[in-house]
Amino acid sequence: MLDLTHPDTAAWFKQVLQEMVDDGVKGWMADFGEGLPLDVTLYSGNRRKFPTYVFQKLGSIFSRDFLITLDYLFQGEDPISAHNRYPELWAQINREFMEEWKSARAGKEREDPEEALVFFMRAGFRDSPKWGMLFWEGDQMVSWQANDGIKSSVVGLLSSGISGYAFNHSDIGGYCAVNLPFIKYHRSEELLMRWMELNAFTTVFRTHEGNKPSCNSQFYSNHKTLSHFARCAKLYKAWYFYRTQLVKEAAQKGPTSLPAPIYSLPK
Repeated sequence: MLDLTHPDTAAWFKQVLQEMVDDGVKGWMADFGEGLPLDVTLYSGNRRKFPTYVFQKLGSIFSRDFLITLDYLFQGEDPISAHNRYPELWAQINREFMEEWKSARAGKEREDPEEALVFFMRAGFRDSPKWGMLFWEGDQMVSWQANDGIKSSVVGLLSSGISGYAFNHSDIGGYCAVNLPFIKYHRSEELLMRWMELNAFTTVFRTHEGNKPSCNSQFYSNHKTLSHFARCAKLYKAWYFYRTQLVKEAAQKGPTSLPAPIYSLPK
């Protein structure tokens, strides 16, 4: 796991992204970021360096290399306080690369929306919307459940919008399938089609085969699912003008592109 507080990390990772883009990649999932271990030693932050006189005292006992290591161990930011800041740094590095790439191309080639870069993220904290372009809700179960199925997707879209995440979406059909002897969650054709209809009215219309593709109904499984997918994709395209207006308003003023009913129906 990258130490995003290290001053050399951003430059190194941006080079990785540059090589990826040079190979033709225009979009990527900047996944995870929520799992910073609570026992790590971070490079920087609120440094707690030893006073000079302490080093002078210890210098007569221990080697210089040992003292440097000791100093490093005690200077890192508290990982508990850094835990929620980590996904913000993760978003920032990705966004900075995208802006630097865009600036490097400015004036050299005609602006083409199809050539723009985009990345989307799972994790976030308070300032993540400042840096993240797009978010998705993570890995819902391939089920109708309210806690972690299609219903939770609706709740997540509305609550994240209230929290300042203007651009969010879910995997069409969910992600997590279970195929154990006594517990089975497989994506049904009906669930897939209803999820297509839901996401046709969100910021992004994106499919996912899930963690067990062979257990799940897919948009390409048969003529019925494929034709319904085509219909929903056309529906998503049909309200392009209205969606772009909502996106512009959200980018300029802050409100979500998927406002909760409480905004328009407070009573």
